[in-house]
Amino acid sequence: MLKQVQIVYELTPTGLSVSHGGWNDWLQSQEQLLLGAQRDAAQTKKELQQAKRDQQMAQEKTEQRQSRGKNQRKDSNQSKIILDRELGRSEATQSRKAKLHDDRTQNAADQAASAKAQLEIIEPLASVTAPPEAASNPLLHLSNIVLPFGATAPISLIVNKGERIAITGKNGSGKSTLLKVISGQLEAEQGEIAVTGSYRLMDQHFSFLDKELSALDNFRQQSSGWTEDLYRTRLAQLRIKGDAAIKPVHTLSGGEQLKVALACLFCGATAPALLLLDEPDNHLDIESKNLLQQALHDYTGALILVSHDEKFIEAIGNTDYIRLESTV
Repeated sequence: MLKQVQIVYELTPTGLSVSHGGWNDWLQSQEQLLLGAQRDAAQTKKELQQAKRDQQMAQEKTEQRQSRGKNQRKDSNQSKIILDRELGRSEATQSRKAKLHDDRTQNAADQAASAKAQLEIIEPLASVTAPPEAASNPLLHLSNIVLPFGATAPISLIVNKGERIAITGKNGSGKSTLLKVISGQLEAEQGEIAVTGSYRLMDQHFSFLDKELSALDNFRQQSSGWTEDLYRTRLAQLRIKGDAAIKPVHTLSGGEQLKVALACLFCGATAPALLLLDEPDNHLDIESKNLLQQALHDYTGALILVSHDEKFIEAIGNTDYIRLESTV
């Protein structure tokens, strides 16, 4: 669908940009923009380091001159008035030079900070993906399950560690219903279910989060045992910083809520052994969808995914398919 568009408008924290070459040209322009921002960040960082070195060397030379000046005053036969005048001139000169170095260093620091901020806006996000929690096979065993809604044929399924399954089918076939039955939100008409205790269901609304709590409190609650600094560091890596980390989750944007959800799922000491994903890619912007896609690609646990986006499923990788037939 997006490959057919001729003009791409992108709204970012730096403003609205327009690309008239179509989707592929926009992707290429994003790559060039990222490379340019990376070069600027590297160059301004080097300039700041050089300015600091020059400032340090100038300071050391000033201290050496002052030390020699004191020794010369002790040994000099000149009058105190002349020595004081020379000292005053020297101190004024050194003060001007010191200010020039201070101004240069501050300007370099401002340029480096600006380039770094620009890079953070452009550079794709990445999350730390923890290994799955230890659990015994099978992680999920369905035996002749009949759903309360949707497909009427009994469903039997075994899922072991690391297996990835995409549930497909038309609307009304019971894809989301199956995940709700597995998680205990709905009861099956018949059949038996055995599921590991180390699982998490994530839907497009991130309902497993407590929306009244902050990102920090959700993260702490769902992955206990760390210091607050480490929780904040992991959230900051996903650009959930400062006030955003302590606001109620329901006040955050959809993209920010996704980042909180990913922190809780993947950025703790361990990740769940089994993920149940009910259209988690719905209503996400491009950056958020790519972030979710990368996190699920890197995740080494087992997952069952419901999604209407074939490209999204393919990008996650190593996925088997199960199709549910609707009742019609």
